[in-house]
Amino acid sequence: MEIVRQRIKPTNDYAFKKIFGNVGSESIALDFINAATEMNFDKIELNVNPNLESDVIEGKSGVTDIKAKVEILGDTSDIDLEMQVAKEKDIADRILFYWAKMYTDSLDSGQLYNKSRKAICVLIADFELDNLMFLDEYVTRWHVREDRYKDVILTEKLYLVIIELKKLKEKSDLTNTEKTLLNWCKFLISPENLEETIMTENENIKKAKEKLDEINSNEQEYWAAVARQKELIRQANIRRDAIEEGIEKGKIEIAKNMLKKNMPLSDIVELTGLTKEEIQKLNNKK
Repeated sequence: MEIVRQRIKPTNDYAFKKIFGNVGSESIALDFINAATEMNFDKIELNVNPNLESDVIEGKSGVTDIKAKVEILGDTSDIDLEMQVAKEKDIADRILFYWAKMYTDSLDSGQLYNKSRKAICVLIADFELDNLMFLDEYVTRWHVREDRYKDVILTEKLYLVIIELKKLKEKSDLTNTEKTLLNWCKFLISPENLEETIMTENENIKKAKEKLDEINSNEQEYWAAVARQKELIRQANIRRDAIEEGIEKGKIEIAKNMLKKNMPLSDIVELTGLTKEEIQKLNNKK
């Protein structure tokens, strides 16, 4: 009986970098970026400060995003693309850190502030962000605005796009740009079910699908993507175990303090979640 192995999806960050971030993927990346940002960049430079693939797979590099430079009418901007599959509570803070650092890094020492480049972050999340749960739209675009005058943007040099794939819904009366982004997200979510008409209409999505098929058919590429996936799961388990260990230690310290104050055993059980046996062992160690 032939074993059918699970296909790698473009949301796998190794595959995502291969499809959108490698030299040769310029038209693919540019088409996606223009749809996500609703801008019309005409040039892109990929592999800006690239990470070694072996380092990314083995977790030696914490940076798995794609950095690039894009141009529109000769004006250069820095852009950061990040695919995030595992839900992390601090994702908004982390993307803000990347955003700010990219902006400050655009200036060399001694340069005037007005020489800074526009910093654009595009976060693609395969989950819903906790603080955006109340928003129905799957794509939101953020600028630095004044509270009362919502149409007033302080500076165009900071721009953040958040795409929440779990919120994706079919809509009618879309602009061409909105339809392009919708089709890109369909590719990211379910490439195996992508309508043929989408690839016929958009040559870049077709190229992206071909690159993904190549990863899945190439033994070395496939297992590299699997290895990266396993490494991310391992890292997530380490973080989870560390959190659980910290919570458990906190419960024990609270129980010890309650025992010192001779509080009733039933109250300690209720407030800490520890069992009577665990608390009695702590009491015996006093």
